[in-house]
Amino acid sequence: MSPVILIGTHRSGTTWLGQVLSGHPGLAYWVEPRYVWSWGNNYKPDDVLTKINATPRIINHIRQRFHKFVKDQGKKRLLEKTPSNCLRLSFIRAVYPEAKILHIIRDGRSVFNSAQEILNTGYYPQELLNRRLLEMLLETPISEVPTHVPRIAEILKSKLTGRPFNLWGPRPQGWREWIKQDPPNVILAKQWAATINQAINDGALIDSNLYYRFYYEEMMARPREIMSNIIDFAELSDADNLINYVESTVDPSRQNKWRKLLNQATLEEIRPYMESTLNQLGYEW
Repeated sequence: MSPVILIGTHRSGTTWLGQVLSGHPGLAYWVEPRYVWSWGNNYKPDDVLTKINATPRIINHIRQRFHKFVKDQGKKRLLEKTPSNCLRLSFIRAVYPEAKILHIIRDGRSVFNSAQEILNTGYYPQELLNRRLLEMLLETPISEVPTHVPRIAEILKSKLTGRPFNLWGPRPQGWREWIKQDPPNVILAKQWAATINQAINDGALIDSNLYYRFYYEEMMARPREIMSNIIDFAELSDADNLINYVESTVDPSRQNKWRKLLNQATLEEIRPYMESTLNQLGYEW
């Protein structure tokens, strides 16, 4: 059956929604199987993948790996969320032309605020680090393992020194130049804008029966309506419990948290890199 692919920029609500949907008995949920998606393409300098990168060998490997995961879980369909997949929708479509793609969009200033908090703490839980390292070794071809060494070294350095990461989350084209020349806030702003713009542009080329775009803020304001739309789009039967759970647990106060925490100087610094995209998405500065 068609997999359910949940996309959204980092800190846009994908983790929360993935956990909600994972409560459906027919879905096998894999949280950020990034090394499965990048298999055979790890030498690329960024996270962008297109249908050109989806060779028959790579398509076959990815489909077989996810099929095994779903089977091992005793479920019927794959559910996964990987923020960097915002940069590779045409690749995903080449691998899974039948996939149901759910795209959650959140105000870029909320994303910025949340990402800034994580970036500044430099915190990477040991349990998560161990899991990432194990997945990297198990899911990466031996010839491509060296490509992960710089990232692993950065994580370890951050843990030892307490210094922030250079970049956390999806790596759009140009990210290497940003970390050399731009201040941290500008890097985060450029990262969000580049990531969401590519996802929006690529998503516009997908038929509406396979791609559903919605807003985090809409989910907070009208949880029953939006979650019902998601359930119908993903063709999930017997999912009333998910709708009820969302309705009882949404927290509308989180969507305006950035207004209290981002000062005027920070907002003016990031405005040139985010405002046009925010306006395109229907937000006002």
